[in-house]
Amino acid sequence: MPLLTIAVIVVFVGYSLLTNSGKAPENTVTPTPEASSEATASATPSPVTLASPRPAATPKATPETSQTLGDSRVNISVSTDDDKPTGEQLVYPGANGGSGHYTSDADGEAVYNWYKSEMENRGYHVGNNVKTRANDLFKAVLQGSTSTNSLKVSITQENGGAKTEITLE
Repeated sequence: MPLLTIAVIVVFVGYSLLTNSGKAPENTVTPTPEASSEATASATPSPVTLASPRPAATPKATPETSQTLGDSRVNISVSTDDDKPTGEQLVYPGANGGSGHYTSDADGEAVYNWYKSEMENRGYHVGNNVKTRANDLFKAVLQGSTSTNSLKVSITQENGGAKTEITLE
């Protein structure tokens, strides 16, 4: 064998032993009692260098990974206080419909003014207040919140004679 080939093999084996010194050996074969004595005699054990065991890294508990053992209880309380309105309690008088979608024969501007004053009277902080009229189309959005509720009202009227559509979210 040429000298260069031997040097490369020695360097490769040394590097392999150095990088694998802290790892457990993979694919080790343990002879079983049923194995023949001839197979056991011909098998030569390879030397294994064991490093001191390192403690496994323990992940820190985060809200996504933490778990609670034992009884877990969820406490849900429902307020029945009528002074705290939800979207269903603020339905324009005379409006027809349900499930957050209503129509009214009233003018879009009148519906907008009613919702704006009603939300302010009930303690909502109106943070989004957009109203526009263009080419006989009226559109308005009111969005407000209290410390416990939020309400979004969308009002649309295609033209002066059309029904006003009200969407509560």
